[in-house]
Amino acid sequence: MHCVEVHDHYNFTKEGNKAETIEAKIIQDADNLDGLGAIGIERAFAFGGAHNISMWKENISKNEFYKVENLNNSTIEHFYDKLLKLKDNMNTKTAKKLAVSRHRFMLKFLKQFFREWKN
Repeated sequence: MHCVEVHDHYNFTKEGNKAETIEAKIIQDADNLDGLGAIGIERAFAFGGAHNISMWKENISKNEFYKVENLNNSTIEHFYDKLLKLKDNMNTKTAKKLAVSRHRFMLKFLKQFFREWKN
């Protein structure tokens, strides 16, 4: 039950529920690893497409971006709001190791995305 409870209430704040058992830590790591790398990129864009969220909104101001009605601004913004933070929220040594290469892949993807977007 602890595993499900921690997973359901997981967030990125210091006050968030912490996984205490090894089982909860492994489940949390597995979920986070799914959000990284090639599969994480695919999932992000599939979700964005299914929910009519733009790929990227280049010219939106910071004031506009943080308005409640703009919370799901773009899939690319989701990378910065959540996905790129996953690497630093791993619990186990194995997950930390796996997360590094997946995180690096996402950074390369973003670099290429912006290069193509500008052309």
